[in-house]
Amino acid sequence: MGITSSKRGRSYQHHALLITAVLLSFFTLPLGCVSKPNQSLMTSVKAGNYADAREAIHDEYGNTRDKKDDRNYMLTRMREVMVDLADGKGAESEDSANEVYDILRTQGINRDKTISSVVINEDLKFWKGEPFEQAMTYAYVAVQKGQEGEWDNTRAAANQSLFMLKDFGQSRSGGRKSSVDIARESNRRDGERRDDYIDNGYVVAKTDFVYGHLLSGVASWVLGREDEARDQFNQALKINSKLKKLINTLESDQWNTLLVVDFGLGPQKVAYGPDKSMARFQPWRRFGPNARLQVTIDNQKLNFPIVCNLDQMASDHMWNNLEDVRVAKSAVGTGMMVAGGALLAQDDDTAKYIGLGLLVAGAVSKAGAHADTRYCEIMPQRVYLAPIKVTHPNTSVLLQVAGQSGSKLRLFGLNPPADHERAVLRYVRLNSDRRAPQWAKADQIVYSNDGSTDAIAGSELPFILGGHDVRKPSHEVLMEYQSAGHLNNLTLGDLEELYRAEGIAIDEQERIQYQQAGGDLSYQRHILEGGRSLVPPKAGSAAYSRVFAQKQAPYQPQSEIVRELRQQIRKEDKRKASNQEEQDG
Repeated sequence: MGITSSKRGRSYQHHALLITAVLLSFFTLPLGCVSKPNQSLMTSVKAGNYADAREAIHDEYGNTRDKKDDRNYMLTRMREVMVDLADGKGAESEDSANEVYDILRTQGINRDKTISSVVINEDLKFWKGEPFEQAMTYAYVAVQKGQEGEWDNTRAAANQSLFMLKDFGQSRSGGRKSSVDIARESNRRDGERRDDYIDNGYVVAKTDFVYGHLLSGVASWVLGREDEARDQFNQALKINSKLKKLINTLESDQWNTLLVVDFGLGPQKVAYGPDKSMARFQPWRRFGPNARLQVTIDNQKLNFPIVCNLDQMASDHMWNNLEDVRVAKSAVGTGMMVAGGALLAQDDDTAKYIGLGLLVAGAVSKAGAHADTRYCEIMPQRVYLAPIKVTHPNTSVLLQVAGQSGSKLRLFGLNPPADHERAVLRYVRLNSDRRAPQWAKADQIVYSNDGSTDAIAGSELPFILGGHDVRKPSHEVLMEYQSAGHLNNLTLGDLEELYRAEGIAIDEQERIQYQQAGGDLSYQRHILEGGRSLVPPKAGSAAYSRVFAQKQAPYQPQSEIVRELRQQIRKEDKRKASNQEEQDG
């Protein structure tokens, strides 16, 4: 009897080991494709090179941009809105902004007013991001509308960001529950109620999205809806009492220009756990948690607090959709692992081997359902709101996050609001490299453009003819050239034809026509950056400083007519210089 029992035990042990070895061989295979952030895009955004960032988006998605069945359809649009805003192209980002707004709103709210992680439209499933990414996207739409003076739409988009959240409470240690805590709690349920905790175990909570409350309040204030503005500001103050001074300013007439300032790169989403079935966000780089934004305007130094910290938001389960928790505790995988764990706890060696096999089998069964690590990698690490008073045209403002020398940036071309405007909004993204580029620290612009009336040396000739002027052709601009002794034989039509000969769009309408005809991203770049557009970035943006506050390489004519005219101008300039030397001599 004993001998028979021993043989049977060795047989079970042999089979358990064999099963375990086979399963381990599967388990050690690659776990599948995990989405990785676009490093080229991130590098360009950190350095403020938004034209390069736009091309990085295009290079990644290319012809799939408009395919609604592409898994990154929504993500592409989110990135485009953010890059276009940072590149001073608020008007050009309107179509993408409207689209992400519509996608987020389509079947985007559950019955309990909380947000959903996906949307079904035309029988397709769109990824929409984590709740904090959705709230921020609504905020970007609000900012885009505000920058274009559409304050009613700013208010509407900001209000959409204030959706309800799912609160699963605190862990036994006293902190907020993590995804692991929630998964463990859910796994304590038995039988058919296994998923009830994720679906019903939360309390619906009001949002703590201070940024959304503040944007809504600002829009209401600009629209003359002071009572609504006060309500939103009070809600923000209840959440963060440290914003009292900022809110007092926003409720006053001490400002007329709101700078919405982003800084840093937000947290990265990574898969973790033995089968990479769960996801979490972790900071890319830690900055001073309370570092204020320093603003210098007209020799006055101001300081503004953080209104949104995405590292903190992303670490809170209320701002995560917990879809990875649902996947990680799949019925088959969890059941096997629970059973395997129970067998491992027994004294019998055979049971332990079988238990080990079940544990591995449970892990393998879930290995095909990895956590979705898609995320918007260019979300900022933090957001500031800086209400300032601009009193004269072509005002320059110096910005810097305290303790971060690489964030230094001087803005140019800020003007007071028009008579019919109560306030204006300007979006700014600060660089987050460790060193600020020279153009960010420049103290003046070096090219005449349509965003400034400052006198610039070399503005007596167009850039394409060797000068420092990139203004749109007009009668007034041509008269300036001719007053300086140049282009006296040209009409305005002739001047415009020079740009057309070079394939350069002189206004937004032409830029769109050229781009649609050729699908060429060069029409998104300004000619000072090697592109084919005269359309300037919005004055007061980081892109405006990047394009106009650094000396660019001379323009290389493409057409025969421009090459010949440029040679004539050079010969004429040499002749004039020679005559002047003779007179001086």
